[in-house]
Amino acid sequence: TSPTDLTLIESSQLVSSTPPGQSPPALIQSADDAEKTKETEEEEDDKTGAMGVRSLREALCNNTYFRAIAIGCMLSAFQQFSGVNVVISRSNAIFAKSGVTGFYASLASLGVTVLNLVTTLFASRLVETM
Repeated sequence: TSPTDLTLIESSQLVSSTPPGQSPPALIQSADDAEKTKETEEEEDDKTGAMGVRSLREALCNNTYFRAIAIGCMLSAFQQFSGVNVVISRSNAIFAKSGVTGFYASLASLGVTVLNLVTTLFASRLVETM
């Protein structure tokens, strides 16, 4: 191999990828070997999820993930008890009882619904990026 076909391995890779009792890999490897290593790592990432969990069962058995899943489910349930769905579905009547009538009550109700949609889309985007 020529010097241009060689790739240096970072020392952090040596520490994290060397199992106990085994000698570390060579400090220099060919470009072909580096490409094979990268492909193997990508295939392993495809088999596992974004957090390194392969299945729902594995996530539920891990205390950290179980806690996060449980909190998410509880928040979803409490959101249903908060009554936001009732407020949105009865918003015309609520606005009518508060003195807003006719077209303006429908317009205010539409505003509440649009606001709910926008905040839901924002929250969804925020959750997906985390």
